[in-house]
Amino acid sequence: METEPQPQEQPKEGPVRTVTEGKASILLDGGIFYNNVQCFNRDLSTLMLTLFSQTREIEWNEKKAKMAGRRRRKKADPADPSPEELEGEFPGIRILESLAASGLRSVRYTLEVPKVRHVVANDLDPAAVEMIRRNIEHNGIAPERITANQGDATLYTYGSKAAGTYFDAIDLDPYGTPAPFLDATVQAVANGGLLAITCTDMGVLCGNNPEVCFAKYGSIPVKGKFCHEMALRICLANIATLCARHGRYLVPVLSLSADFYIRVFVRVWTSQVLAKRTYSQLSHLFKCNQCPAFQTQPLGRIVGEYNNPRKCTTVPAYPAPQCAHCGGRIVLAGPLWNSPLHDVEVLRRALEHLRAHPGQFQTEQRIRGVLTTMSEELNDVMLYYNLHDICQQIHVMPPPIDALRSAIVQRGHRVAPSHISPLAIKTDAPAEVVWDVMRHWARLRPPKTPKPDTAAARILAVVPSDVVIDWALPPPKPEPVLPEPEVAPGQKVKKLTRFPPNPEKDWGPKARAHRSQYVQQAAAAAASPEPTASAASAELIEGAPAKRPPSPDPSAEAAKKSRADTAPSP
Repeated sequence: METEPQPQEQPKEGPVRTVTEGKASILLDGGIFYNNVQCFNRDLSTLMLTLFSQTREIEWNEKKAKMAGRRRRKKADPADPSPEELEGEFPGIRILESLAASGLRSVRYTLEVPKVRHVVANDLDPAAVEMIRRNIEHNGIAPERITANQGDATLYTYGSKAAGTYFDAIDLDPYGTPAPFLDATVQAVANGGLLAITCTDMGVLCGNNPEVCFAKYGSIPVKGKFCHEMALRICLANIATLCARHGRYLVPVLSLSADFYIRVFVRVWTSQVLAKRTYSQLSHLFKCNQCPAFQTQPLGRIVGEYNNPRKCTTVPAYPAPQCAHCGGRIVLAGPLWNSPLHDVEVLRRALEHLRAHPGQFQTEQRIRGVLTTMSEELNDVMLYYNLHDICQQIHVMPPPIDALRSAIVQRGHRVAPSHISPLAIKTDAPAEVVWDVMRHWARLRPPKTPKPDTAAARILAVVPSDVVIDWALPPPKPEPVLPEPEVAPGQKVKKLTRFPPNPEKDWGPKARAHRSQYVQQAAAAAASPEPTASAASAELIEGAPAKRPPSPDPSAEAAKKSRADTAPSP
């Protein structure tokens, strides 16, 4: 399988090198963070912002036509455009990149996304901001189109909200967790604006440190093969909760798990009424600690119309303390986002754009494969089973995954793949149906007799149902969101790259950028007798007070001198 093309790096004399990606060509040195593996992330973000800009213009014109002929009124939401602004043409979107580093994303957004009014590239490191300014000049971008700002991302977004300068789109791609920046971000985005948020702390989100995950995201994870989708739903639940505090609600556009990170694109709207339905969009997860069985339960249900909820009622608690299939202990996780992860219409438009503009993105084949798989998912089903996981539980050889999916469909349930794993079985069938299907397979491929009083023994001890399963019957194909392109006679159809191999050797999140010169200057200033502003900045950067040399102890100096006087001469 071919690997996706990577950005071109052209070494130059000295520490500065040139990186070309999309329409942007940027300068980099060793102290500025850059990860070439994230080219797929940046390509997908550019595509999503392109579609969002088109949608924003359509909504602007619709609102303008709706306001025509009406008496001018004061806008109800400060994050909305004013009536005076609606009288003119669509001005374009304002974009904020909170943690810009080299400014590559900001430069690409300015050059590649249509109808961009202004971009702000923010970073705390003065060296990075200076490099952003050089890259703006290097790409020949007018200063009024993009601004390089040096400052704390949280303070800047809070200040933008206080000044009433809301952003149509905010890109937040931190090193690790975005939790410290989320509250300010959901307030600084305009009504109906787009948030693009990345999380790279997958160990925390996937259950390695539940207490850390609760402290950062307000949810408790549990270990399981579905952990990457659970990470997406934990992130969305955290953003939804923060939005609800400010009378806002979110609508997911696209939720992606790829490589070593997750990436979510959500639109944020203002409505005190619709913010109440967040209560019903979160669920607890009940997971068996011995087998893959799980069950979800919403925190509440809406009474009344979905778009006009009058009341949310609670639901009964999960009654069983033990798993009904293997007798294992039930553990609690969540809350998780239980509503759709994607907007299928946006996925269709994205695939149309890729078909209409071939070769626009370096990772086009991977984007097309991921978006197609997302469009085939069951958007109203939470989490999934893993083929190898359920087969390992009862010690049987795994059947072909299409055969297992077909068997579940024959039992009257829906089943689909997932973009997260090629072994995923995303289905609305309850756990008892999945285990019954596996018992039928175990009859055809008998495993070794399991040890008594184990989870495998308890699961296989149940007699299978009388349903006849045809394992040779293929599963139904999902309906494509786009019709297949016309192919000339004799021409081969290129297969989709749904699950590409690793992009390069030793790929990963990379190490933090080394801001050595800036940190050394701050540390040198901190070592001076009087504290300076540089010492304070060193505390902010390093996260701890700058160390000073210890002051000399007079008694120790006197004792040292006394020993030197009494020492015998050679």
